[in-house]
Amino acid sequence: MVNSPFLMMKVLVVDDHQVVREGLCQLLSAQPDMEVVANAADGRAALDLLNDGLQLNLLLTDMNMPGMDGLELTRRSTKLRRGLRVIVLTLHPLLAVKPRVLAAGAKDCVSKDGSIDELLTAIRAVHAVPNH
Repeated sequence: MVNSPFLMMKVLVVDDHQVVREGLCQLLSAQPDMEVVANAADGRAALDLLNDGLQLNLLLTDMNMPGMDGLELTRRSTKLRRGLRVIVLTLHPLLAVKPRVLAAGAKDCVSKDGSIDELLTAIRAVHAVPNH
């Protein structure tokens, strides 16, 4: 399936910090091309949503969370939903973690220290690339 840049992105936001999660949801919901379809406080809750049939095409997750971290969530969610695009947010230096993030199946890794524009650009870039 080819994602058209004109199709609405349906995003699941996963972060264990409520303020961060709610802030991301507000930011993304304010974009004309993005719809936050759900949010979850941890990887297990996110997987439950996927198993329940939540329709989405992008998963935005924190890397470090209690229980199931973002890397394990990425591995499991991309096996469960072939073609699901995942972006991992992290406070770790990108050069140190990006290879592991990509190996887990994510399409990109974005620093939480980056700008809002960097995050939105990464989301749109990942969405625009066709699945193979």
